[in-house]
Amino acid sequence: MLIKYHRRKESAADMICNKKIIVLCTSRIYDPQTHLFIEKLNESLRDKDIRLLIYAISSDLYWNDLFL
Repeated sequence: MLIKYHRRKESAADMICNKKIIVLCTSRIYDPQTHLFIEKLNESLRDKDIRLLIYAISSDLYWNDLFL
């Protein structure tokens, strides 16, 4: 799974109902390793009062990428 993190200056647009949001786009959410990662990430973010929004896509965008 590829994780891209882009840090930028926070603004009011980064929040929903005064909660910070992190968005994760992933395929194979049913895969046990991916599911475990998402659970641990969510627990860690919840402790920091940050919400996780997950977009589950049907195809793996980097399936044929040799460098990942």
